[in-house]
Amino acid sequence: MMQAHSFRALRAKILAHRRAFHEAETLAREAVELAAATDAVSQHAHVLLSYAEVLSLEGRAPQARELSSEAIRLLEGKRNLAGSRQAHAQLSSLASA
Repeated sequence: MMQAHSFRALRAKILAHRRAFHEAETLAREAVELAAATDAVSQHAHVLLSYAEVLSLEGRAPQARELSSEAIRLLEGKRNLAGSRQAHAQLSSLASA
């Protein structure tokens, strides 16, 4: 079963792609809060990356880069190299935006 924070993050990205930014950001923020309250560091980082995607789609690249950087710190601290590479790729794409 999908955890509440993962569901909210996924739904937030869908809404952002539909340009429903206010609702998307609210769900993404809730997802981050829920994930932060767990000991699931990698999932917390992936939820941060989802929130970053929402902000990027909204045209808020600087804030998206901050969240991506935070996700990278979490993933590298956990030594999740695959997740860290994915987060670095997302950050690189935001840097060119």
